[in-house]
Amino acid sequence: MSAGSSLNGLPEYIDVLSLAQASTSLVGKLKLARMSRLTENLHNTQGDVAFKLRFKQDLKGACCIEGEVQATLFLICQRCIKPMQFEVGDSFTLVAIQSEDMAEKLPDHVEPVLLPENGRLLLSDVIEDELILQLPIIAKHTESDCSVKIATLASDLIDPEAKPSKQKAFAVLTALKKK
Repeated sequence: MSAGSSLNGLPEYIDVLSLAQASTSLVGKLKLARMSRLTENLHNTQGDVAFKLRFKQDLKGACCIEGEVQATLFLICQRCIKPMQFEVGDSFTLVAIQSEDMAEKLPDHVEPVLLPENGRLLLSDVIEDELILQLPIIAKHTESDCSVKIATLASDLIDPEAKPSKQKAFAVLTALKKK
């Protein structure tokens, strides 16, 4: 594997080339609380992420990481501002590259991961990156689970007391043009 302190028997750092040459698999769990970039977006940092990583070399000799992550994340619904559960379950394929120029040559279905000079990646960073990519742009409950109903939001935008303007649509532009 690789040197470094271990996380529940897992290496802290992974040497992608060595693991790919040996066709190694890593299976385990990491604490969400260890992932500082991810936890900035979470309501609650309790829990684990389960993962499976398979390291291999493709026919061209490129080092690949095929992985799966699964976790329950606790976010804040942006509609009702209450906690919500968000299930993450995704598979991914990464190809280790040593320069950014190599990324342009990769097929669309794989993502590059730039290796540092020593060829070792922080295991938790690989997992954390995949979780961050799965976060919704705007976290919100399904309409049936949210305490704020969409119909209520729409009616709040429309003032029932307001009288429709009798001014013609382009009258304002005409008045501005005359100034």
